[in-house]
Amino acid sequence: MSVKRNIQLYEKGGRMHYDAVIIGSGLGGLSCGAYLARNGRKVLVLEKHSIPGGYATSYRRGDFTFDTTLHMLAGVGKGQQMHALWEACGVAEKIELIKLKDCFRIIFPGLDLRLPSGDLDGVISILENAFPHERKGIRSLFSHMMRISKDQIRMTVSKAPFLMQFSFFPLLYPSLFPVVYKTSAQLLDKHIKDAKLKAVLYANCSYYGLPPSRLNTSYGVFPNMRYWADGAYYLVGGNQVIPNAFVEVIRQHGGDVLLDTGVAEILLKDGKAVGVRTDNGKTYGGDAVISNASPQVTFGHLLHGERITQKIAKQMDKMEPSISTFSIRLGLDARFTANLENRRDYEIIISDTYDHDQNSRWREQYDVEKGSLIVTLYSNIERSAAKNGKFAMGIVQSQGYEH
Repeated sequence: MSVKRNIQLYEKGGRMHYDAVIIGSGLGGLSCGAYLARNGRKVLVLEKHSIPGGYATSYRRGDFTFDTTLHMLAGVGKGQQMHALWEACGVAEKIELIKLKDCFRIIFPGLDLRLPSGDLDGVISILENAFPHERKGIRSLFSHMMRISKDQIRMTVSKAPFLMQFSFFPLLYPSLFPVVYKTSAQLLDKHIKDAKLKAVLYANCSYYGLPPSRLNTSYGVFPNMRYWADGAYYLVGGNQVIPNAFVEVIRQHGGDVLLDTGVAEILLKDGKAVGVRTDNGKTYGGDAVISNASPQVTFGHLLHGERITQKIAKQMDKMEPSISTFSIRLGLDARFTANLENRRDYEIIISDTYDHDQNSRWREQYDVEKGSLIVTLYSNIERSAAKNGKFAMGIVQSQGYEH
């Protein structure tokens, strides 16, 4: 894409002008900025935090480096969907990955098994051995999930105009269309009868914030199929390498990323967004203003409720905060490392029940004793997470936002 860069001062207010002003340096804002910058656009990204990345950041405490949220990724190997998007944004060669041997270890009452990473046949074999009476259902379920997943990939990478895709959606994506408004539980019910097996297949549902009975199928299928078929990966150096790579690309192509710079207001002219005003009173103009903030912040705070249609207002009224997460990061000394017997596992999911709905209620009610836990042994994969022979690990439990 060849565009004439419009770098000039506004006649009024002395605002520096950009092709695109992006609010927020979460992965959405940064990937958008990197893609535009690589294609000749003059980009400005504004971030109120002192580091870029939103939730996908890392922080240091002494000899330890801890990730805030991301702990494994799917579809990022060479030739896979997410890697292709990284290539389009110019960051693929800046990111080093470790492919995990297992996606996760699952410990439920009377059950302890590991599901391999990037080995779909191996996953199916393990599940068939654990649930031999469900062999036929397992085969049909995974076949169905693979077809849905392939439709999702084709839709994501399609360059066809949105209106055309929308108009011909049932024909273009025949496996995805029937489940768009179905829950993951409904998909499972179609193939599987054993309640324990259903629970195992979505053991990691706390990743998504909802149990299978409330989790949309199209959202619930894709990550797990990519873990099982393509592989789960860990970022060498931790979360921060991804946002840092995006920032580097934006700056290399003449763009700007300003940290410690919160946005106070989106500026309008004749009903169109033409720039922003920051918390420190500076203004920046843009042919486009892109917000990586939530709808409540974007429409309610940054636009002060202006230009909101009744439809958007109703949609926002229905929104509520998703379940939150309580995270413990542990930096353990060399004595722990010396005595640790488990050197294989990276991610361990532990639950006292096979009933995900009950588990969800426990978490929403802050019942820490009963709610499921996710234990991540970072130093089993990435030695640089802890220096001097020490060990970094995390314990996570989803909990209600109000708590």
